[in-house]
Amino acid sequence: MNAIQRWPIVGAIGALLIGAVLLDRVPENPPPQLQPLETVMQRSLVQQPASLTASWYCVVGSSEPGGYADQTINVSNISDEPATATVSIITDEGPGPSIRLELGSYSTESVDIGSVSSAANAAAVVEVVGGAGRLERRVEQRVHQRRLAQPWAKKRLGWGEHAESTDEETA
Repeated sequence: MNAIQRWPIVGAIGALLIGAVLLDRVPENPPPQLQPLETVMQRSLVQQPASLTASWYCVVGSSEPGGYADQTINVSNISDEPATATVSIITDEGPGPSIRLELGSYSTESVDIGSVSSAANAAAVVEVVGGAGRLERRVEQRVHQRRLAQPWAKKRLGWGEHAESTDEETA
């Protein structure tokens, strides 16, 4: 390496050293002095929130009599404010009928999806306006005999039995 190629490197290192010396000579600012504040007791200006809307989507089951998964939806209002719930049925053909429920304070209404619509596959959308909504979906599943021919199904469900499941959500 010859001397001409070293000069840019030596110059850069010298410039860095001079910059470091100049930065070291900059006076430091004293730390700021904190002043104690008076505490004043005030009431909060935030009001209680207005009643919100809560929505649930209940996945597909059946709504025809004796279908593979009969559904019952229990809608509750767990507040002292009245609420309105709308249960909308969705089938393979598209949107189906809707039911409007007036929920008083701390009340529950039940909707058997099979009594509203009859379809092999039916889902539901539940919307609660006002109050504090709570939803419980009960599904009674029927297992057909041909499915029970498998050994694991015999052990878990037994012959001719049915399974029942419950989903609960609160908003």
